[in-house]
Amino acid sequence: MKKIFALAGLMTAAVISLTNCQPKELVTDEPIIGKTFTISASLNADTKTTADGMSTLWAEGDAINLFYGSSYTDLGEVKLVAGEGTKQGTFEASDAPSGSVTWYALYPYSSYVTTPAEHTSGYTYIGDTRGLSQDGFDSTNALCGSACPLYGIAEGAAGEVNISMKHLASAIELNLTNETGSSIVVNSVSVTASEDIIGSYFIAIDSGTPVYTANSVRKTATVNLSDSTLGKGESGKVYLAVRPFTQSESEPFKVTVNYTISGNTTACDVELHPTGNQCVFTAGKMKKVNVSIKAEAGVNVAALNIAEYAKDNNCTISAGTDVTMYKVIDLSSAVRMLTTGDDNCGSFWGDYPGTQWRLYQNKSGNVTIKVANGCNLKSVTFTYAQTNGGTLLDSSNNAVASDTAYETSGTSVTFTVGSTTSATNGQVRITSVVVKYTGSGTLGPEQEDNTLEVSPTTVNLPASAGTSTVTVTSNKDGWSLVTTSTDSWLTVTKADGKVNLSATANTGDERSTTFAVKHASDASLTKTVTVTQAAQAAGGTISEITAAGNGKAVSNVVVDWVGAQNFIVKDNTGSMLVRMGSAANLTALGIKKGDKVDVSGNVTTGDNMLRFNNTSANPVTVTKKNTTGTVSNPTTWTGSQLAAAYGATNNAAKVTIEATYTGNYTYTVAGAGEIVLYVRDSNGASPETNATYTLTGYVYGWAEFTNSTTQEVTKEVIYYIDSITPKQTGGDQVVYNKVSKVTSGKTYLFVANNTNGKTYAATNLNTSYTYGRLNGTEVTVSGSSITKTANASIEFVITSSSAGYTIAMSDGRLLGADTEHDGTFQIGDSFGHDFTISFNADGTILVKHVATSKTFYHGGGTYTNFSLITTVPSDGVYPMLFEKAE
Repeated sequence: MKKIFALAGLMTAAVISLTNCQPKELVTDEPIIGKTFTISASLNADTKTTADGMSTLWAEGDAINLFYGSSYTDLGEVKLVAGEGTKQGTFEASDAPSGSVTWYALYPYSSYVTTPAEHTSGYTYIGDTRGLSQDGFDSTNALCGSACPLYGIAEGAAGEVNISMKHLASAIELNLTNETGSSIVVNSVSVTASEDIIGSYFIAIDSGTPVYTANSVRKTATVNLSDSTLGKGESGKVYLAVRPFTQSESEPFKVTVNYTISGNTTACDVELHPTGNQCVFTAGKMKKVNVSIKAEAGVNVAALNIAEYAKDNNCTISAGTDVTMYKVIDLSSAVRMLTTGDDNCGSFWGDYPGTQWRLYQNKSGNVTIKVANGCNLKSVTFTYAQTNGGTLLDSSNNAVASDTAYETSGTSVTFTVGSTTSATNGQVRITSVVVKYTGSGTLGPEQEDNTLEVSPTTVNLPASAGTSTVTVTSNKDGWSLVTTSTDSWLTVTKADGKVNLSATANTGDERSTTFAVKHASDASLTKTVTVTQAAQAAGGTISEITAAGNGKAVSNVVVDWVGAQNFIVKDNTGSMLVRMGSAANLTALGIKKGDKVDVSGNVTTGDNMLRFNNTSANPVTVTKKNTTGTVSNPTTWTGSQLAAAYGATNNAAKVTIEATYTGNYTYTVAGAGEIVLYVRDSNGASPETNATYTLTGYVYGWAEFTNSTTQEVTKEVIYYIDSITPKQTGGDQVVYNKVSKVTSGKTYLFVANNTNGKTYAATNLNTSYTYGRLNGTEVTVSGSSITKTANASIEFVITSSSAGYTIAMSDGRLLGADTEHDGTFQIGDSFGHDFTISFNADGTILVKHVATSKTFYHGGGTYTNFSLITTVPSDGVYPMLFEKAE
């Protein structure tokens, strides 16, 4: 075991005195963390190092990345073995070389950083995009661990190597002075620079001069305070860790102090204009900035921190809930924020303290700030993150940047969502709002918008006499029915929340009429409904085709079922199967259930039924009509009725039965003797063995088979399934709810809607497999839930890790990946197991493997499996997340 000694170097401080917004001369340097320092602590719950006033000390569990030689051999994680509580620590590394080589060290340790040279995988944090946390004033505890990373380079031989560590971060000391005339509570302080100052960076240290390549960065750094009262005239220090940078002399260096005074939350913006050396923020040095907090005469300030609002109002995402929607938020009794737009506009996303209030460009998202009568707006400042170039726009379509005060006047101002790129799906994620205004007043309740909706707006009725309904929803009762047609064939009557329709039989051509529904108090809100009745059936009917042969035809028959390569047509005299031969031939027709078609061609028999059989010599011709029709409801059969079908012929009857799946697409039916259903062309959900289902379809024939060994006779009924529904009786039923957050330690399904119209859940790899794609098991989603028989093979446990989450199969093995095999998951301790999980606006999730940046997706087209791949194909589908109910 080779001993490596890490000895801290010096960190000095240059001071800027910017009291009352005026820059002063540079004064003497002074140390930030003493004459020597060691590695600082992390801000997270797994903090290792400790702070001791202006110094930091090694602590148990500290570790560094260690590399050596010109090829940067990686020794991986090297842990502290001695020196806890001191500024000098002893580390031990195995497999170290015996000769003299160059050593490279990086703190804190990250398994994703694999070289000290230039790289684009494995980033290092500087500061914290969530905001540092400081307890009271004058504490340097925020300057710790991942917020202030360190590096060191040294030449060393066998035995001992002494590495003097240096800072990769700069630091800012803000000295706040309360000049408001009253006691205040400081909630947070933010600094906004002319370039990015915090976030994640790919840092190369091999040249001795660190090179920072931005990954996910921000221009604004924040520290959140607790126990932070400043009396009248008192001062307190606040500390921030930032990337070394040079402030532009042409742009302001802005400090924003959010504080509470006399029970009201407000904010103070101070714009500083440093010049020369004052603009340079150097690694290992601290600049001191004096900031006076003054109340602006006659100006009121209403400020809202979204995360704190979400926490206070219990509106962060929770299990079983996609989002919490807040369309109206009061910043104070005089200031209100409202939004309109479809779907998730105005929704809260993310757990505290990362909660955001989101608006979407492609959902017509906008936000309005209004003040009470007697008040006048002065400015509005939004702090927000951008996705797909999303930005706020004013009424002239000018971009309103984050952290920039928008000067305005009047009692209201509205902003829409646009994009700074060519994208049309820009997204704005608001984290705070500050509104300045004059005057006083109190806002009353918002007036309810009038609404009126009807569904459906188009009704298609069959030629036969029949009824239908239209649903009406409105914010007020008393809506009225306006009949705009005098056609006697349709009777339109108002009922409770709906309109009833009754049509007489049609003996002629297709016919249409309309009627309208009007809002109770707003005549401009009127909805029109069009009703169309199909023409009387004409031409040959199925009953006329009594013998097989070529050239037979039927006209105006209704499509009653569409399978993989076949479809069934029927009229009032019976049903017939049309065999197209391939899925491509059927897809080209573009027909669906309810369409009317003409069919001609070669009629054959088989499976005790009539059918049009498409062959190359005698092709079937199908003509789609421009009308649609309806089909009769199925009749539920008992087992004995199904058994009686053995003696019948041409059993083209649509029936509903209960059956238990026994594997290989066969079902048994209770009360039917030894009958086994033989399912063909099922377009329903894939069944689970020994589960009971309700099946709706067609009985078309039967067969008997004799086992040559046992001489056992098996009867099979040929049954074409129209629909399949789980019957929730018996067995352990489990409910999985769609969610928009991850709770560590919970059990989940990864579910995707395939482009072929079916829904699949990812399935665990076989216990004997060490790699592969995850097969898909078909499931049925009802609303936002899946209810099914317990099945551990489709469940995964997601657990928080230092870099994101791990995903475990039911047998405890973790999903992983490598760079060599694209598309498959790898299983084993030698593979990276960390994934990041984020939620998309459409309810799907983005799951990425941290070490390889590969994406978890569901195969497009007719594929049913799930893969992990570098580039998702154009027809790939992102999964959704369903959490197992307790």
